[in-house]
Amino acid sequence: MRTAQRDAAEMANRAAYRVLSNARRGEMMFTLCSEFKTLYDLMLKEKHPGAKVTACVSDDIEIVPFDIPRPSNP
Repeated sequence: MRTAQRDAAEMANRAAYRVLSNARRGEMMFTLCSEFKTLYDLMLKEKHPGAKVTACVSDDIEIVPFDIPRPSNP
């Protein structure tokens, strides 16, 4: 279990570095996150077949939609 956790952490770091080092100025976070998840999933499954990369959900982080105006308070 610890080996798998260490491998997953190392692969996450490598995937994040690769995606972020190739990011273009002004690129949307959604695009970068999607690229990271795809790359990380590929790397993880190659080393540990059957492994899954699931959505990260945190109840304490506010979701901020882009290009959607917030409703005004009267």
